[in-house]
Amino acid sequence: MRLLCDGGSTKALWSDGSGGFFRTTGCNPRYLDERAIAEVLSLELLPQLPFPAEACTEVVFYGAGCATETDCARVENALRSVFVHASATIGSDLIGAARWTCGDIPGVVCILGTGSNAARWDGLRIEDSLPSLGFLLGDEGSGAELGKRLLKAFFYRELPPELVHRFRTAYPVLDRTEVLDALYRRPMPNRWCAEFAFFYGQNRGNKWIENNLHEEFSAFVARRVAPLAAPDLPVHAVGGVAWHFRDIWKNCLDEKKMAVGEIILSPLPL
Repeated sequence: MRLLCDGGSTKALWSDGSGGFFRTTGCNPRYLDERAIAEVLSLELLPQLPFPAEACTEVVFYGAGCATETDCARVENALRSVFVHASATIGSDLIGAARWTCGDIPGVVCILGTGSNAARWDGLRIEDSLPSLGFLLGDEGSGAELGKRLLKAFFYRELPPELVHRFRTAYPVLDRTEVLDALYRRPMPNRWCAEFAFFYGQNRGNKWIENNLHEEFSAFVARRVAPLAAPDLPVHAVGGVAWHFRDIWKNCLDEKKMAVGEIILSPLPL
C-alpha cells in the first residue's frame, strides 16, 4: 500500500489513492520533533487507515518545513518508526505543489496556507526561489500573517466598529494576556494566529476585510512572486488561504499583468 501526504503546519492530508483523504494535525519538523511527529502518526493517522501499518510499503511526504536534510531526516525517521516496512520519500511542500500543478511545464508555484512560499519550476525541478523567512519575518499573504494583522488592528483600536462587535462576539474572552501567552509560551504560534483567518472569510464584503486581504496578497505578489515571474509563466497557487480568497488572489495577479494558473486547495489527487 502507498500513502501520499500533503503536509502543512496546521493540518496534513493523507491519501492511499482510493479516493478521499485522512486528516491529521500538521507535521512541520520546524515545530515538531521526531517523537511528536511519530505520535501524530500513531494516534491520529493509523486509526483512520483501512489497512495495518505493516501493509504500507511506500510513503511519499511533501511538507512544510522540509527544506533541509536535517528537517527531512526528522520526518523520515518518524515515518520509518511507524511504517516499518515502507520506503520513504520526503520533499518540501513546494516540490509537491509544483509537481501536482505544473507537472513538466515551467511555471511559478505559490503556497498560501498557514505559511507562505513561492518558487519557479522549470518542468523538472525548482529553478529559483527566495528564502522563506518564516512566521516572524516572512509569510506574507498567509493565514498566520492575516491573523497577526487582525489582532494588531483590534488591540490598536483600528478595526471599524461593526468588526469590533463581531470580533468580541467571536472571541469573547480573548485579551492581551492570552495573545502573548499563545505567542511566547504555547507551541505552534503560527498555527494559532492562522486560525483568525476564518474571521476574514466570515466577514467578506466588509471594506476593512477586503482591503487587508488585498494588501496582504499584494505584498506577497510584489515580494515573493514578482522576482520569479516572467510574462509567459503561469502563477499557480495551493492552499486554503489561496483557495478561499481566490477572487482577490486573481485580482492581485491581474494588476501585475501575471498569468493566473491553477488555484487548488490541496495537491493530493483526492
